[in-house]
Amino acid sequence: AQDAHTETASALIEAGADVNAKDEDGKTALMCASQNGRAETVPALIKAGADVNARYEYGKTALMVASLNGHAETVSALIRVGADVNAKDGDGQMALMFASQWGHTETVSALIEAGTDVNAKDEHGVTVLMYASQNGHTEIISALIKAGADVNAKSKDDTTALMRAVKNDRTKIVKCLKEHGATE
Repeated sequence: AQDAHTETASALIEAGADVNAKDEDGKTALMCASQNGRAETVPALIKAGADVNARYEYGKTALMVASLNGHAETVSALIRVGADVNAKDGDGQMALMFASQWGHTETVSALIEAGTDVNAKDEHGVTVLMYASQNGHTEIISALIKAGADVNAKSKDDTTALMRAVKNDRTKIVKCLKEHGATE
């Protein structure tokens, strides 16, 4: 059974609505559905021609917005229809970075499973592991390390995930990183 949002989207599509039209913020219907966790609406919008990798404010995509908000089902739906898991926004951040910063473990797992780059860096050289470490997300750190994240990578300001964990008083994270070979 479809929910009211999907029914509304379907009715608008049938009436000839432009699925790639943007609102005053530059968001498409797919971006709005993704931001609000409407995974069930994604296939209908894609079938109607929505651009899964369209960008708005600062180069963000629907996948990034869904990841930022922890909508794992929506992230999976977007991946199934071809969302670029390694797309970067204007700051060099990608979906995995947003999910890792905010502690969205299921979303991180879906992105890793889809083959996202666990060692990608943003424009400051900050890695996904660094974001997760400074914010204290132990489960995510374990998943990233298991997927091959470099525990000793350095950002442009020469900081590491371990340094960020220490600075933010993340004792469990420090222990975990050291157990996996972090040296500074």
